[in-house]
Amino acid sequence: LGMQSLIARSVTPQVEVECLFAQDLWLTRIDPGDFEDALLNLVINAHDAMPGGGHLILRTRNCLADSEFRLQHPEIAPGEYIQLSVRDNGRGIPPEQHERIFEPFFTTKALGKGTGLGLAMVFGFVKRSAGYIKVVSEPDRGTTFQIFLPRAAETEDAQTPTGAGIDVPERGDETILLVDDERDLLELAHESLQSLGYRMIIANDGHQALQLLTAEPAIDLLCSDVVMPGGINGYQLAERAMAMRPNLKLLLVSGYNENIDMQRNHALPGTHLLSKPYTRLELARRVRKLLD
Repeated sequence: LGMQSLIARSVTPQVEVECLFAQDLWLTRIDPGDFEDALLNLVINAHDAMPGGGHLILRTRNCLADSEFRLQHPEIAPGEYIQLSVRDNGRGIPPEQHERIFEPFFTTKALGKGTGLGLAMVFGFVKRSAGYIKVVSEPDRGTTFQIFLPRAAETEDAQTPTGAGIDVPERGDETILLVDDERDLLELAHESLQSLGYRMIIANDGHQALQLLTAEPAIDLLCSDVVMPGGINGYQLAERAMAMRPNLKLLLVSGYNENIDMQRNHALPGTHLLSKPYTRLELARRVRKLLD
């Protein structure tokens, strides 16, 4: 599976990654870009649950949801599924939080360590794919996320295993400066845009971004999160960037409802907003539209 190298680059050496992928896996109808984003979100979430290192297991198998299976999983409709499991032996999730973990902006991480959007993105992908997702977790013993994706009919998959009618984003070769203090979201956006041919430069805060804008002559687009630590938020960064480079394209990303007033009050001519959570295709389309 081509994702193995991407997964390995998303975790530190202290985390042992084991991939157990079925060789005779059925086909399913999904958006491949959204699938990669969902899988990476689960991997990064598992990695963050094991700050001192640990064991991460990714497993795929064919699954028949028959009457016996549904005794333990009554919420899953009868049928044939591809099952993906992501298991860690980290700190686990408290039982009282299980029902909330897929809510946008809900996070078990410390303040400033996560937005709570990663699992919401995973949930959105699963629902768009007509699938199901379950979580099994015990405090101090680890967490397993299980995704069930419906098997596609053979006639559907003869030509396009990942599904017909899926939009393919346009490619580009421009240079994009990507700014975000959230490692997981930064990595996902970076991998997504780089795979489309863009030259990517990354920064973790506004101060680093300004240094790069001074040092790098060929930057076509600045894509920045709105809320960042360090004294320079996305709007302030955009103002300074426009003063330095009047022709620079600007894309600000925000998902915080409480920032609506700030967005209205700080709206800049030529600045465009993208709301979180977004799909890989939405990001690619917005970037391409700004650069064309």
